[in-house]
Amino acid sequence: MSCYITKEMASNALRDMQAFYSSLTGVYEQYDISIEEDLGRRNMLMSSLQEKMFAKQISNVYPMTRSDGKTGEPDIIIPELNSELECKLT
Repeated sequence: MSCYITKEMASNALRDMQAFYSSLTGVYEQYDISIEEDLGRRNMLMSSLQEKMFAKQISNVYPMTRSDGKTGEPDIIIPELNSELECKLT
């Protein structure tokens, strides 16, 4: 089995996710809404971002990597490895 996600790649993806979450929290606060009180919506938004950020990192090594978010499709597809990844936000 190939290792296609390094610790550095994961750190970069998580850093980008944290930056997005900080921005998202700011937008919600501008409208007097707490993103923390709506876990379903928060998880939906962050789950989609997680797929994009990890696909972006993997594409630095495997340029054909993609994540399109379509229902019923794998979260991340790495054609060069004939591999698919499912992401879970916990």
